[in-house]
Amino acid sequence: PFVALGSGDTAITLRGSGFVQNTVLIFEDARWSETPVTFVDASTLRVTLPSRMFQAAFSYRFGVQNPQSLVSNRLA
Repeated sequence: PFVALGSGDTAITLRGSGFVQNTVLIFEDARWSETPVTFVDASTLRVTLPSRMFQAAFSYRFGVQNPQSLVSNRLA
């Protein structure tokens, strides 16, 4: 999603399929640990991105990984 420069903490929703309680968010090739990732259901995860990420224009890459699986295709 597009987030304006200078935005505060921003909640995003990730949609896909096959998510489980232990699905991990991958951010720029590393496991996300800044804020909790909330499992909503098998097709929805939610996470809040901190405001410091919106101080300069940048395109971040996200992916997800279920236990015992490869990382998904990353989206920017």
